[in-house]
Amino acid sequence: MRIAHVSTASIALLLVLCGPAARGGVGIESVTPGQGVPDRETTLTVDGSSFAPGSRVSLLDGGPLLAATIPIADSQAMALRGTLLYVAAGTSLSVVDVASPATPVTLGTVDLGLYPTFLVADGDRLYLGRGYDGVVVFDLADPLHPLRRGSAPVNGYLLAGAISGPWLHVAANDSGFATLDVSDPDHPFVAGTLALPTGYAEAVARLDATHVLVAFAGYGLVVLDVSAPGGPRSKRRCPAPASPT
Repeated sequence: MRIAHVSTASIALLLVLCGPAARGGVGIESVTPGQGVPDRETTLTVDGSSFAPGSRVSLLDGGPLLAATIPIADSQAMALRGTLLYVAAGTSLSVVDVASPATPVTLGTVDLGLYPTFLVADGDRLYLGRGYDGVVVFDLADPLHPLRRGSAPVNGYLLAGAISGPWLHVAANDSGFATLDVSDPDHPFVAGTLALPTGYAEAVARLDATHVLVAFAGYGLVVLDVSAPGGPRSKRRCPAPASPT
């Protein structure tokens, strides 16, 4: 019984049949061709018996499949807000509709007049790190036309950010970690900082309302307690692995 034709862009190593099966189980007699050509669409034909109506084929261990590409050159930062993806490339910010991942649509591009090193989207706000030039807040009430609001200087070169309620946590490279109060988008300010004896803060992620995870190069991953943002403190460290000898 011929059940399905499946298009894939990578080699299929294992097929799993999903759906109701007839008594006695599903029997697969053949899958042709046995393998595909990477980066080229291949049609697979599965022959067998006892396939119930509604069965479908899934491909496992064939590697990730390329669904689509977005032609934005030299992009250096991005942030997802619902089904809208904001992509920074140079001083430009593109807005891409990714509601259908296979067919993303670029809705528009604006020139921000600045070079973002990270983007963080939250509700109607977009936060941009500007390297050594601090943080800038944009209003996304009109998603296609971001409106610049306030800004705040931050010591260090900003590499990454994570939002948690009214707090924006940033990794500031050799200056360590900083938390900004962004409750007033027109007047954000640094509420607290933390520098470790060794290591550069290069990435940050929110764990929960009172904890963030910070990656310090050469030092390891550190869990910070930010329940009092004015005085963030180290709670636990996962040391960096030793260099191979």
